[in-house]
Amino acid sequence: VVETLSALGYLAVVAYVLVTFQNRYLAKYHYLIILLLMFAMRELDFDKRFTELGILKSKFLVSEQVPLMQKIIGGMVLLLLVYVVALVIYKHFKPLLMQVFHPKAHTIGIYLGMFSIVFSKSLDGLQRKLQGFGFEVDNWLTQNASLIEEAVELFIPLFFFLAFWFYKRETANVSTSRHR
Repeated sequence: VVETLSALGYLAVVAYVLVTFQNRYLAKYHYLIILLLMFAMRELDFDKRFTELGILKSKFLVSEQVPLMQKIIGGMVLLLLVYVVALVIYKHFKPLLMQVFHPKAHTIGIYLGMFSIVFSKSLDGLQRKLQGFGFEVDNWLTQNASLIEEAVELFIPLFFFLAFWFYKRETANVSTSRHR
């Protein structure tokens, strides 16, 4: 249920962006829409639902278990993901880094969304990860890490929605002040 709600959250953000910003935003920032759709599909386990092995697994493209057609389609999806992530880094890393000490409201939403992604992914398989370094994990944390991870993942689309919402307000304020 929680993963479905997270996916619906991403789809709601995409719908908000498409309705609010319409074609001008889609043409300029199409890769952000694709990324949000990929997040939604990941929450719905599309990365492993249609293939023998999840496409995000490191051995997906070289495994003999995976049929050639699945490798081709999965490889194209992975290329699209690399393209989108490369564009996000190329176009937004430096501006986001420059605003760390004086962020705009929409930037804070982006930072919180990114932090939530990193934090939730660090909780995923926490016991396995820490045992690799020789750490023992408290039983309570082991039992509840996945629940906490899913709860944190609910906030990711919310933070991205707030980022777009604040961006809309900021750009509206800029265009209003220019026309005075």
